[in-house]
Amino acid sequence: ARFLHTEEVISSSLVSPTLSETSTIEGGGPRVFPTFEVVWTILFVVHFGLALLAILSLSKLAPGLSAATCARWALFCILVPVVGSICWFRIGRPKLAARTTDDETQ
Repeated sequence: ARFLHTEEVISSSLVSPTLSETSTIEGGGPRVFPTFEVVWTILFVVHFGLALLAILSLSKLAPGLSAATCARWALFCILVPVVGSICWFRIGRPKLAARTTDDETQ
């Protein structure tokens, strides 16, 4: 039986990397689809788009509202991803739009 000396083990590991090391070498490992990054990018774009639409919609109704109400809705749309914007379109906007049209007819 042949025993390897420490120097031979070190030099052989430097020449031929193990299987776990090949995935970190450029072009050496299997290509993995970056699912995590794609999902978070899509969520960010959806959140940004919905928040932008909600704030633009809020700005159209802003002249008939108090500054505190506008600030609360804007912060809610920005800080609560997706849900804040959906709440604005489902709850806040119809109530505020109805209130401003009632004020205009009187």
